[in-house]
Amino acid sequence: MAKHAAESAAGQAGFVRNLFQSLVKQPPAAYAPTSLGRLTDQFRADHFHIRNLAVEVAVVAALRPTGSATPPAR
Repeated sequence: MAKHAAESAAGQAGFVRNLFQSLVKQPPAAYAPTSLGRLTDQFRADHFHIRNLAVEVAVVAALRPTGSATPPAR
């Protein structure tokens, strides 16, 4: 059962989603609708290297585009 989950696309995407949410405390979709797909594809391309995935998650979180250069007035 674990082998099937690890080899399935849904299992891989679920792992990426859970790691992202654990590290950033936000879902990947909060950063971009395509974040999960891009990170999952990169995870596969890196032969499931978890440390590289964690770095990619950190990069996505750090480079999150903002709506404006100045914070809103209170």
